[in-house]
Amino acid sequence: LFVYGHSLSDQDEHLIDTLSCNTSIEDLYVGLHGDPENSNNAFIDSRAKKIQEKRKDWCNRRKLTDDKSKLKVSYFSSNSAQVWDDLQ
Repeated sequence: LFVYGHSLSDQDEHLIDTLSCNTSIEDLYVGLHGDPENSNNAFIDSRAKKIQEKRKDWCNRRKLTDDKSKLKVSYFSSNSAQVWDDLQ
């Protein structure tokens, strides 16, 4: 699943909850805008890690196998994604 143009803010907790319990998603790619080390991107990184933690907790409570609890989070540059170029 690719997350593009989204900050995973506190108002998006419902998305974090939904992604956490959807074990069919094994890979989560999160777009970062600008310097990966800036405070906005550090916040997004912490929220993506929260999804991983909530996934593990959710699976543990349901006694699901470890492979179901795994969620690989990767990052990409939103600046270079060129998602909307073909729509012009």
